[in-house]
Amino acid sequence: MAAGIALAFSWAVEFTQLTDVPAELAARSTAARLVLGSTFNAPDLFWYGVGAAAAGCAHAWAIRGRVRGRTAG
Repeated sequence: MAAGIALAFSWAVEFTQLTDVPAELAARSTAARLVLGSTFNAPDLFWYGVGAAAAGCAHAWAIRGRVRGRTAG
């Protein structure tokens, strides 16, 4: 669930870069530039998916290990 929300948020930020809003905010604020970026890059959409999937798998693995640790004792 968390990986899906993170993926949706990152895609929303990337698609927002198709408008002028992030570029205008980035011109006024370094923090906005770092968070929102300034230009759309389609391959980023794929890599956001890879990152979300990897983080989701790592999270599931950690939770599974924690649950096994409780039942083993």
